[in-house]
Amino acid sequence: MKELKHPNIVKYYGSEVEGNFQKIYLEYVDMGSIASMLKIYGPFPEEVVIRYTKQILLGLEYLHYHGLIHRDIKGANILVNNDGLVKLSDFGSARKIQQSFLNSFIGTTCWMAPEILLDKNYEWYADIWSLGCTVFEMLTGKPPFIGWSHYEISLKVINYSETEYKFPSHISLLAKDFILCCLKKIPYKRYNVKKLLSHPFILKADIDFTEEIFDNESELVFDDDNEKIIFKDKLKNEDSTGISSFNINKSN
Repeated sequence: MKELKHPNIVKYYGSEVEGNFQKIYLEYVDMGSIASMLKIYGPFPEEVVIRYTKQILLGLEYLHYHGLIHRDIKGANILVNNDGLVKLSDFGSARKIQQSFLNSFIGTTCWMAPEILLDKNYEWYADIWSLGCTVFEMLTGKPPFIGWSHYEISLKVINYSETEYKFPSHISLLAKDFILCCLKKIPYKRYNVKKLLSHPFILKADIDFTEEIFDNESELVFDDDNEKIIFKDKLKNEDSTGISSFNINKSN
């Protein structure tokens, strides 16, 4: 991991063994994970999802270019700092793909590609499936396949049909199409990172973030012109200003 150097990947500073424990020193990312932010604020506005998804893709592009597969892409393993910079983290499951496919069973079931659940060989296409689940997670607050047990979730993933899956009504057509480009049952039919970076869902909004500061008493709201997302303190009165905000450039 110490060899990985990219703005969208958490920095590794070193490690040491102390007694029976190994300490790993990583970059501090102050906003925490996307999963923790979803618990506090609920589903993100689509403009935020676009911004975050593009950065996740850039991190994956770097990994895949260097022959690495993350194998556990999900909101809990994606961190965000106070400037809105997204960083992939938790590389304990990551492996290098050289001449052969991987076939070990690893990951988190709700975000796991069907070929892994079916104990088949897989490669970087599995990360793309997990990305689609993560985009869905950011838009709705939960992954697309949920259940009470590993077995129940596995059945939903294995029996999934992209033509029959019902998306929540608030998800836009472009977002739906982007997710479907990731959630294809046949691995090689999934879009690669380069194609996803050129998808209209990623290209449709040019977002200018000025400042991003969350706290436990904030919520995401739009201003009256629907052009700015404000992190507004729930405890303040209506005349108070938002904690912070970013503008959405709609000129394109």
